[in-house]
Amino acid sequence: MKTKLFLWWILVLEALAVALFGLFVRFEDSANAETIGDSEATLAGSNQMSLYPVFQDVNVMIFIGFGFLMAFLKFHSWSSIGFNFLIAAFCIQFYILFFGFWHCLIKNEWDTPIEVNISKMITADYCAGAVLITFGAVLGKVSPSQLLVIGLLETCIYSLNEVIVFEEIKAVDVGGSIVIHAFGAFFGLFVAWVASPSATPQSPNNESNYNSNIFAAVGTLFLWMYWPSFNSAIVVTPQEQQMAVFNTMISLTGSALTSFGVSAAYNDSKFKMEDILNASLAGGVIVGSSCNFIVYPAVALLFGVFAGLVSTFGFEVFNECLASKVKLYDTCGVHYLHGLPGILGALLSTVVIGACGSSDYDLDENKYGLEGSFGDQAVNQLLALLITLVFAVFSGVLTGWIISRWNTPSELFVDKVYWTELETDQEFELVNQVSTPRENTPAQC
Repeated sequence: MKTKLFLWWILVLEALAVALFGLFVRFEDSANAETIGDSEATLAGSNQMSLYPVFQDVNVMIFIGFGFLMAFLKFHSWSSIGFNFLIAAFCIQFYILFFGFWHCLIKNEWDTPIEVNISKMITADYCAGAVLITFGAVLGKVSPSQLLVIGLLETCIYSLNEVIVFEEIKAVDVGGSIVIHAFGAFFGLFVAWVASPSATPQSPNNESNYNSNIFAAVGTLFLWMYWPSFNSAIVVTPQEQQMAVFNTMISLTGSALTSFGVSAAYNDSKFKMEDILNASLAGGVIVGSSCNFIVYPAVALLFGVFAGLVSTFGFEVFNECLASKVKLYDTCGVHYLHGLPGILGALLSTVVIGACGSSDYDLDENKYGLEGSFGDQAVNQLLALLITLVFAVFSGVLTGWIISRWNTPSELFVDKVYWTELETDQEFELVNQVSTPRENTPAQC
């Protein structure tokens, strides 16, 4: 790593952030010293502070769940956790600035400052989540400087897409199947395809071992437990929030059980850790766009089972096929945990939301805060998915081309390139005696 280059990146970007925060960012009235004692501001502050436990749940997912889930590589665990920390903190800062800029530009509201509250910090965490999904696709193949570039550009495009999807198209996506999971996955896939075509599942050091998979399992369990908070954090009404929590949890149980079953079917009645670590979470992704509209628990369970089936099948069959056929290697398999379930979640949300206006449900769209009918909203869901994929693909290709111009890691999938405490291969071997390849046998396309 070129230390001076990375140092200059940090100094310049943080100096820019400090200047822009000083000029444009303020706390909203509910957190403003000038409004202490004001009854309306106090009530608004109480409402915001009621979100603080959910905000911390989402924080746990971002900084612990994602970080440890990506620690499965035996020689890359420090970088997985450390760079996860680095990029998440970075994206939270710049999301606040980018979202405020795009909102002001599109709404033509330049006379108001960018306001910060707990709701905004939750959506900043969501942005960091999208970038960390991208990080999973390029894990072990990019340098810290390249990661900062990815984080900066993706945060910019993510926030633009978010403003368009939510404020212009009026899509419903409380759990982020579209704007977080599908966007982050396909952005990352095309960055990986352009920037690291030489990486393959058989690359040296692209291996896990017994201990590294234990770390990854901790990350999976944190994500699995807190996913209901992730999907319900920004839901407005208490009824919808409970529906989001229950539907997400039920869907997660379906994907978890299905991932065990399908994994055993593919591996002579044994389980593959890679399948369980990832596909068990797909149920939380697939209901993200519809979890506050699903009125029957059986529907959420069916979605979860379907997500677990598709995701596990993807890990077992398609990951090596993409690497061998189109030179696209997705280190963490984000295509099968986030990309495909995200698209399926968006498509299924059109069915669920469209059905809410049928005679069997006869729900009032006004109580959901929709500006049109449930049928109109179903169309909005499809439009949001299409725009999100266009943004993700084109910006991912551009970002991949930019980062491929310089500072490529000297070795892939290893910590020792970036951490002072790990200077030699012997030090790795002393603490990693048993390793297992990412794939035991090549999959047949």
